[in-house]
Amino acid sequence: MRRYALERLPVDPARIYLAGLSRGGRTVTRAAADHPDHYAGLIYLSPALEEGEILPPWARGCWQGRRVLVVHGGADDRVPAVVTEGAVASLRAAGASVTHRKYSGEDHFLFLSRRDDVLSDVAAFVGTAGEGAWPEESGTSTVPPPAPAR
Repeated sequence: MRRYALERLPVDPARIYLAGLSRGGRTVTRAAADHPDHYAGLIYLSPALEEGEILPPWARGCWQGRRVLVVHGGADDRVPAVVTEGAVASLRAAGASVTHRKYSGEDHFLFLSRRDDVLSDVAAFVGTAGEGAWPEESGTSTVPPPAPAR
């Protein structure tokens, strides 16, 4: 994907972010470990992130200083919040700068139910590269459910 983009699109190689949705999170983790210099940051949406995949011997050293955005639903029954939160803790322990956004009451499909909010999170994360920290950088913020429609 990266090579395709660099060969065919007007892309700045220093501003390429790799994103994965659900089990695509596993691919993001492996690609980042295999090519740590290829991505400005990583984005995980409702990720299947497992602590054991973050710190295996082949991935050591690839997390130090890496910018990571993790967005998931607090009521996700496919990848429970406790699993994602454990993975976020492991990323931080490995030296990653993690922005963690948890949407209260949302399930695994929050990308569909709160699409505009999630895309705003991604845009804010990508837009801050090299421009100082996003307010929640290296922190966890919980996004409340939307107000009921009147």
